[in-house]
Order: sequence, then C-alpha cells, then structure tokens
Amino acid sequence: MSAHVPRGPEDEVTPCEPWREDDSEDETDDGLPKWVEGDSLAPYVGTPPEVLDEAFKLADLTREDIVLDVGSGDGRIPTWAAARWGATRAYGLELEAPLVARATDEARRRGVADRTTFYECDVTKPFSKAADAAFEEATLITMYLLPEALDRVRPLIVRHLSGPMLPHPPD
Repeated sequence: MSAHVPRGPEDEVTPCEPWREDDSEDETDDGLPKWVEGDSLAPYVGTPPEVLDEAFKLADLTREDIVLDVGSGDGRIPTWAAARWGATRAYGLELEAPLVARATDEARRRGVADRTTFYECDVTKPFSKAADAAFEEATLITMYLLPEALDRVRPLIVRHLSGPMLPHPPD
C-alpha cells in the first residue's frame, strides 16, 4: 500500500477536458441507468466528472495510488484517475466487451493508455492472473454495484482488501 501524501495548494489536479457524453454510440441515451445484456451486477451509469473529483478527494487519491474499478463500464473512473489526478496506474474490470473497448479507446484519446488497462472478466468467477494481479497492486478499489451484487463479490474483496472501507458515499 502506498502512503497517502497530503495535497497542498501547489499540488492541484491536472486540468482535463470534460467527459464527452456525446461520444456515446447509443443515440437513444437519455442519461438514465441502463441494464447491460447478460448477467449484470449493476446498471451502467456514467458518473459525472464533478462526482469523480469529489470521490477522489474523499479517498485522498494521490499520484502514488493505483486505482482499480470493479464494473468499470466505459472506464471513466480509471481514466479520470490517471488523466486528471495523475494516478500511477489504473485498472478496470468489466463484464461487457463493448464497454471494455470503449474504455480502452477513451484512455487512448486522453493520452493515458500507457497507464490504464481494462480487462473483460466476470468478478464473480475465477479470472485471469493479470486481473488478479491488478487487485494485488491496487491501493484504491472502487465499485458501483447493486446491494445484492455485493454479496456475490464479497469473497473477492475480502481476499484482496486490507484497510478501511467505505460501504457507500457519506450523506
């Protein structure tokens, strides 16, 4: 685990262009949560950049951190962590191949493809050694899952996580 280094005024986040919602290939996107076909653990919901910034502030994300997002969707959490916050490395685990491809493309577009990796995998089943190694390397794990899905991924989290956990954002 990396030590969290407090941020000072001279250590601000990197300016980053807003996430382009119009990049969506889905012309019928109305901004509401979408169920992805298959055995989804949560609906796909794109997190707004201002929410990501607040979450990373709460997590005390530093440039030494390695971020892992379980159910990474279009990859905005890992990509934003690397591009805007300067995270050393960021990973995404996602069940749906089209979202993994979209995440990889967005990381390339933002210039952080060398520091982000996205794996297509089902976190409720054994997965690749590389994805498992991402868990071991991570200093910050994020996930947006349905409550009933948390019970399905709990064994994975318990096996890999040591340290404090926030079960949900504070009110």
